[in-house]
Amino acid sequence: MLAIAIAERYGFQVRPNLPIPPDSVVRFGDGSVAINSTMIAIQKLESYSDGLAIDCSNTDDAKLVVDDLIKWAQSDLGFKEFIRPPRVTFVSQVTVEFAPEFENIFKWWKKLQTLLNASAQGRYGFTQNINIHRLQWRADPHTTVNASLVSDFWMERKIGEPHSSNRWSCTGSLPTGEWVALLEAIEGVALG
Repeated sequence: MLAIAIAERYGFQVRPNLPIPPDSVVRFGDGSVAINSTMIAIQKLESYSDGLAIDCSNTDDAKLVVDDLIKWAQSDLGFKEFIRPPRVTFVSQVTVEFAPEFENIFKWWKKLQTLLNASAQGRYGFTQNINIHRLQWRADPHTTVNASLVSDFWMERKIGEPHSSNRWSCTGSLPTGEWVALLEAIEGVALG
């Protein structure tokens, strides 16, 4: 069975229960593989009826695992070439600590902050400013196919950290290196 072969090849500690019901998401976790003499940890592999999702520490590693899986399935398991090349999308999640001046990017925010403070502070009896917590950008789903897969970018203050730490969890629909470079460019705009 394919699930057993995948679990064995990649040493997954988390494996799906057998038998696998038709049309269900098949989940594997905590595996690894050596590719080009480098050990790559695989946090998660999920198989859907129309694709795969692979989580590694960076998108370069995930792409190597996908390529290895496809090559292995075709050479050893008899899978055929794709009729249409598969579409590859990326999601990168990184934690960054921006420079203190990063908040200059929100200069326009002060007027809105004043309005929110005036409304909430008096009603609920606190004195701290209401600050930006999460930002998200995405293409219009009415004009962009799979907008949430190909254009979803968000930045959210890191949970459990004070706002003064300037730590943000950032997710973007790009390979990890490109996403980090884009975040550096965004910070550069703020530092101006």
